[in-house]
This record gives sequence, C-alpha cells and structure tokens, in this order.
Amino acid sequence: MAHSHSTQKPVIERQRMIIPNKHGEKLVGLLHETESKEIVILCHGFRSRKYGNYYREADDLHAVIQHFSGESHVVSAILGHSKGGNVVLLYASKYQDLRIVVNVSGRYDLKRGIAERLGEDFIEIIKKDGHIDVKNKTGGIEYRVTEEALMDRLRTDMLEACLKIDKEWC
Repeated sequence: MAHSHSTQKPVIERQRMIIPNKHGEKLVGLLHETESKEIVILCHGFRSRKYGNYYREADDLHAVIQHFSGESHVVSAILGHSKGGNVVLLYASKYQDLRIVVNVSGRYDLKRGIAERLGEDFIEIIKKDGHIDVKNKTGGIEYRVTEEALMDRLRTDMLEACLKIDKEWC
C-alpha cells in the first residue's frame, strides 16, 4: 500500500499586534499564529527596540497577557532573554499567575557590567549631564542611558523579586 506524504510545511501567519498598556502607550509585537490556543510570550532583551523601567515593563507584559487571555488564547508560558529574562521574573514575583516562566540569561546582579559599558565615572557624568550617550566604534550614538533609567536598574533587586515567587510553582 502506497502512502502519500505532504512535503509542504505548515503555514505560520505573522500578524503585527498593537496592545495598549495602562499608560495609554502602544506596545507593538508580532503574533505567529500556529492554530494552537496556547501561546508563549517572548520578551526581548535590552536595545531590541525599547529601553525602560524594569517593573514598568513587567506591567506592560501583564497588559499583553491580559489581552491574549481575553481572546481565544491561553498564555501557557512567558520567556525572556537578557533584560527580558529579568522582566519575566519580576512579572512572576508580582502577579504569580503563570506556572511556566523561563529566564534566559537575565542578569542576577544589575549593578554589574555598568562601568564596563558606561565608564568608571558613570555616576558623576550622569549626575552632571542627566544622561550618558554610548557610542559605537565609528563614534555615532548607539543608545542613550538616562539618569532615571540607570537609577531604576540600580534599585531593582532581583534576589528580593525571586524570593517573592511562589515556591509551590517551582
């Protein structure tokens, strides 16, 4: 008996999504529709389009999860890379409504690595100018770090947040 096998790959539709957060801002992402009701939300790392407050980004993630939970989807997991890894942990510490939270290379000590990126005298410069422009190899501005964003990072305690995550879920 001969069997016929389809060589066509399933079509995955990609849809641009715009979801408002509680501040009236537009959160933009991509939905890769696979015909499953279950979805995983992926949170990007720093400089993948957005630079902002860690806990505010956790609240933005909450808006996205609420949006999809209100539709015909079930959010089964959240996964974050680098800064996004920190954001998913902060989300889990605050909302505790998802059982699968994956941190990929999120930084434990948010104070580490700053001097290497911004220079040893970063505190003095940012206090004086209100920001530091990080330049690329050709001297162009790659991104700007504001005093507010830096202080937010320095105030964010990942150990404290992780200790708030319900241990029954681990």
